[in-house]
Amino acid sequence: MSVPADQYEFMKICHKARVKYSPGGREDMVDETTQSYREKLLCNTFPSANVQKWVGQIAAVSTDTNGRTTLAVSLDANTTIRAEHNESLKVTNALIIGAPGALFENSLLAKGQWIRFSGSFIRAERDCFSEKSRTLSGSIQKPEFAFQFSDISLIP
Repeated sequence: MSVPADQYEFMKICHKARVKYSPGGREDMVDETTQSYREKLLCNTFPSANVQKWVGQIAAVSTDTNGRTTLAVSLDANTTIRAEHNESLKVTNALIIGAPGALFENSLLAKGQWIRFSGSFIRAERDCFSEKSRTLSGSIQKPEFAFQFSDISLIP
């Protein structure tokens, strides 16, 4: 499936960092340099955190006991974006989500579905965009970026 040029650039930057990364041992200095390298590329390439009409595959969708939805979308095999506790996702070609738990109750979104989406990354001092992995290795090898969805269209 083809993706917008800016999405391709984002995935390419993450891939370059993965290739440059050398996990473990005495390589920690190199690893932090790799993280800084990716941060610089992301900030320079993406002066705005907003994206339009990107494409991804739903990796996970769930609703907590308070009715708040968590949505994870894979951009490729190693890069994910995640919105947690989103109470008002708008899904076009379906309905507007507003009520707690509506995404899950209506089964609009399910793991494995392809979507086109818009929204914005959450800015952060480190990594340029907020990255949620708990380890440096995870941050580089399988980054998971915080994201706020503004629109989602199901791709048939």
